[in-house]
Amino acid sequence: MKPAAERGEPWAQLRMGVAYELGSGVKKDIPAAIRWYQLAASQEADDDWANGKLAGATGKPGYFNQTSDALIAKFQLAGIYLRGEDTKANPEKALELIQHVSDKTRGNSLFYCCESSGGKYITSTQIAQRLNQAREASANRVP
Repeated sequence: MKPAAERGEPWAQLRMGVAYELGSGVKKDIPAAIRWYQLAASQEADDDWANGKLAGATGKPGYFNQTSDALIAKFQLAGIYLRGEDTKANPEKALELIQHVSDKTRGNSLFYCCESSGGKYITSTQIAQRLNQAREASANRVP
């Protein structure tokens, strides 16, 4: 996975972020997770390949559904910034990220393929809850 992430493939960058955030197969390292998530988060695109549309869509290997991976990375980053885990809490940055995710998903869940059987979802409810948490934390922040 790491060679693919280093080549710039969004799916691998996201999964490297998850691995470092959870300490799954590597030593838990939140700054490393943030770096990988930021790389994946920067890879939103508008073409059909990037948005996971199979019919008639072709694109560069490793970039299929990259926009979903970018949004998941932003969701994960928002959680890290809210918790202030191994970094200074930044509710304003968390709010910016999760607001973007909420706007882009328009009330839909994000499908996160395929590490678990059948994949998993970041549900619209989870997105809305994180958005509310970020709004609260940002509003209650003491300068």
